[in-house]
Amino acid sequence: MTRLLGIGLILDMDGVLIDSVPAHENAFCQTLESFGITQIDYAQLAGKSTPDVFLGILSHSLGLTGEKLQTEVRRATAMKRRIFRDQGRDQVQEAGGLKDFLDFIRNQKISYGIASSASAENVAFFGKKFGFLEGACFAFSEQDCAKAKPDPAIYHLAKSHLAKDNILPKNMIVLEDAESGVRAANAADLRVWALGQVLECRTVEAFVEKRFLMLSEVLEHLRCLA
Repeated sequence: MTRLLGIGLILDMDGVLIDSVPAHENAFCQTLESFGITQIDYAQLAGKSTPDVFLGILSHSLGLTGEKLQTEVRRATAMKRRIFRDQGRDQVQEAGGLKDFLDFIRNQKISYGIASSASAENVAFFGKKFGFLEGACFAFSEQDCAKAKPDPAIYHLAKSHLAKDNILPKNMIVLEDAESGVRAANAADLRVWALGQVLECRTVEAFVEKRFLMLSEVLEHLRCLA
């Protein structure tokens, strides 16, 4: 069987392959409450690395700077990840249609990999639990790049790995659900298919080639291309 149109897929994890938003939001809220911060807009945080989220919030809301800021960011990051690990992991579900999506891209010999702002621990845990690492060309997390999304570093890294599988840059497609991820992919000169909440973000509308509400719709589109 020949590869479907020579395309390669770069998949974000949270919000694309797994439904983890409620668990992450709860962990962020609990952590920030311990700092006296009770008002957050989680939609503005989605897609960013945990340390970057706390760096922005603690500097802006508490006026922290320098080493004190870095110390509190490390403490908040550890606390949030502990809450998520202890309370949230069991709440996380696979995205609707994930199994059929994975079966299709594997049967069509579509090269794919993961490029997530999540920790390496979470990518490994959920990748094993829901099976999306099996057959993946790569699985990159926040630990693989010095800068997180919206910096394009992780997508440049993904591009270089798909190129080793003879995928042309023009045929590399990113699936993203967050504004920061869309901006990162666009900065890396990659095509972007948007899912879920990012559909409502007009600031990145020009960067998105196609829009889908859920992964099952992406699958139906790929089937039409086959």
